Amino acid sequence: MNDDKTEFLVISSKSIAKKFPSPLMNIAHHHIEPALAARNIGVIMDSQASIVGHVPSICRSAYIHIYNIGKINKYLDRESLETVIHAFITSRLDYCNSLLCGIPSFLICHLQRIQNIAARIITGHPRHDHITPVLYSLHWLPIEERIKFKILIQVSPIINL
Repeated sequence: MNDDKTEFLVISSKSIAKKFPSPLMNIAHHHIEPALAARNIGVIMDSQASIVGHVPSICRSAYIHIYNIGKINKYLDRESLETVIHAFITSRLDYCNSLLCGIPSFLICHLQRIQNIAARIITGHPRHDHITPVLYSLHWLPIEERIKFKILIQVSPIINL
């Protein structure tokens, strides 16, 4: 068993968590305490079953990739640049984004900022230009609509039965 990667999460409300002590798990003489947040299939969830901690993780990863893409974008043509942006940025924004439905709007704004930066890198539009026409020209939905679209795509086969 890998002690560095083994973790478990107790999901409860804050009021119930205060009433009961944190359980300790023993597996093969290893004592494991519950984590405050755990990663499962790449999504970070906390002990209140909230994925609010997942958004900063997405942003951190995306900003690192944006920085690196910014260093090489002058060597890439537009088609290659779009491929790199889709591979490293939009794929991160879209991965498990249906779980982000209903999160606070300030978190959506962080993700939208990343998408806006990616669109500006591809098109070369300056920062002060309106982003809506840029997203429209790339055929990209804003983040909140992307989340809704993904949910509708997943639900529509069930509704049409």
